[in-house]
This record gives sequence, structure tokens and C-alpha cells, in this order.
Amino acid sequence: TETPDWVDTPDAQRRGRLWRAVGLLVVALEVPAEDALALLRGHAYAAGRTADDVAADLVERRLEPERLRAGESSDR
Repeated sequence: TETPDWVDTPDAQRRGRLWRAVGLLVVALEVPAEDALALLRGHAYAAGRTADDVAADLVERRLEPERLRAGESSDR
């Protein structure tokens, strides 16, 4: 089966990593996907980073999911 060319673009890969990070948060923190995305975005905003950067840190295990719980520090 052939995949479309857009699947291999940096933007598609970055977005896929973001959704993998959301899934990781859903499982690790036992929260709905909407809340997981909100936690990821809130952490990114508080740290002055992009959601894509925080997602990469989660997927690459440089950032523990528990650090995104409400009220915890958002520095690296």
C-alpha cells in the first residue's frame, strides 16, 4: 500500500508526535483526551515553549507525564 507524500512531511510528523503525546497523557494521567491536550498546551504556554516541543519531550521521555499535572512546575 502506498501512502501519500504528505505523510512524510515535517509538519505531519510533528502533528503525529503531538497526538502520540496526548495519548501518552491519557494513559499515564487517566484523563480524557481533551484534558490531556489542555494540560500539554498549558504546560507549553507556561514554559514559553510550543506544544510540539513539549510533545517531543514527552514522546522521547525527556519529560515525565506527571510533571503536567495541574499546579506542578512547568520548567524543563
